[in-house]
Amino acid sequence: MSRGWTYIDDDKLPSEEDQEKQRPFLDSLAQQWSALTEAEEQRGFIRQADFEDGDGYEPETDEEVEAIKANELIRRRLHDAQVSAIEQLLFEKGARMMRPYEHWNEDEERMQYLERDR
Repeated sequence: MSRGWTYIDDDKLPSEEDQEKQRPFLDSLAQQWSALTEAEEQRGFIRQADFEDGDGYEPETDEEVEAIKANELIRRRLHDAQVSAIEQLLFEKGARMMRPYEHWNEDEERMQYLERDR
């Protein structure tokens, strides 16, 4: 599911004209963010399924294990840097990614109350 974006502060919204100009750029950033996070989630599902099915690749030497770990670390850092860069660009425009419950039209204060330890 693709997540959308929203402005950070409703009291400091850009003019209607500026909002219209920014919308395609912000929509594109949100789409890229969603694709990156969805791909990462799918990798986790596949990895778990392979583990449960016993279909995972098993390295034969310590060097292979180290190479796999190094490649995974690089891949993860690249992913995190891309997501962070997108979030920074959104922030510079006064926007952020919507939280999942905002897509359900839930109020943030209500969600905080429901998630609070009692």
